[in-house]
Amino acid sequence: MALLIYLYFSLKTGLWINILTPIFIITIPSRYLFELVYLYMNQQEGSDYGYLIVFLLYTIEFAGFVVGYLVIKRSTTIKLVKTTSLPSIFAWMILLVSFAIYLPVLLKFSQYLISPREIYVRTRTGYGLNYFGSLFFANLSFLVFLFSRRMSFFFKILFFVILFFVLGMHGSKGAFVTIFFIYLMYLAYIKNIDQSLSKTFYYVLVFSVLMVSLFYFTLPETMKVDFFKSMVNYSDYTRHAVMVVDDPPDVQYGKLLFEDNVISLIPRAIYPQKPKDFGSFYLSKYYFPEWFYGDTGSPAFGVGTYFADFREGSLIVMLFISICIGMLTKIFVNRAVKYKSSSDFIMLMFFAGVPLLNLGAGYLLIPHLIVTLLFVLIAAIFSGKMYVKT
Repeated sequence: MALLIYLYFSLKTGLWINILTPIFIITIPSRYLFELVYLYMNQQEGSDYGYLIVFLLYTIEFAGFVVGYLVIKRSTTIKLVKTTSLPSIFAWMILLVSFAIYLPVLLKFSQYLISPREIYVRTRTGYGLNYFGSLFFANLSFLVFLFSRRMSFFFKILFFVILFFVLGMHGSKGAFVTIFFIYLMYLAYIKNIDQSLSKTFYYVLVFSVLMVSLFYFTLPETMKVDFFKSMVNYSDYTRHAVMVVDDPPDVQYGKLLFEDNVISLIPRAIYPQKPKDFGSFYLSKYYFPEWFYGDTGSPAFGVGTYFADFREGSLIVMLFISICIGMLTKIFVNRAVKYKSSSDFIMLMFFAGVPLLNLGAGYLLIPHLIVTLLFVLIAAIFSGKMYVKT
């Protein structure tokens, strides 16, 4: 069903590579293909009803987004500040900020520099500002780089060497995937690349090779022995969501979603008493207490969080939220296409499911809007121009 929705959306928009592409090419394997393979290789653990609810939520999330997106006309935009292109030094400054923020972590865990995944494991609590802050500025530096004025070939190479080093030291394959999708959306909506099926297949092939390679190199050595099985197990959050449907905790009435979107924004440095079991992490403690208290990362539950909050009513909540997100997305896509503005592109990436700031929980719309406006103000200092487009 998700594939049919994507094909319909592509035909209606005239773009095979579009705003749904990042979410689609990540979720189709992780939500559907890997799970089917897992069920073929293992006995089904969850109930048929549990899988029905979870896959309905997946389908409603896609369908609602498409409905909301398509009801907004191409001419519909909102008043926001637009910036001109930026000097390349701006990209360099942001990249250096990213490195500086993460440097204390690298110094503390210097013995693991040849094994960045170990750094990732050891920074799950208490290093949010360093870890997520560094990734945010690294992503932003690349985005600014794309919209910058010309840079010499030597400095371009140097820029990418430093960028990839910083990303690599975070020990997360998602850091590189984000960069790939930023570039892909830049080609599709800013550069208007050829959208033939052959070109589309080429980009999908490149991404597939990238994902498999990153997955392999970020796995612990013990898991590389059975690489295929380890990759298939990456669909575990579908099974975790089914677990919530089959054996739900007390109904939370929106508490988990609220905490994911509020508590997650407060750095632990500002709120030392910040609980570890806020939002969806409550489910981690409820179902996997040993994993949770081990403080080496918590399992994800995907749409299971919605079910824990609203039970079967999560189907209606998901539909409403998805339609609203689709409508907002179309507005910012319209602006990005019309004005080719870096500030609008920040929001386009957020709605494409590739946020520059990713805290691992919550829907960070407001923070991205704030970051966009701050970015515009700072960019205006460097560009010398700032004006409103409607």
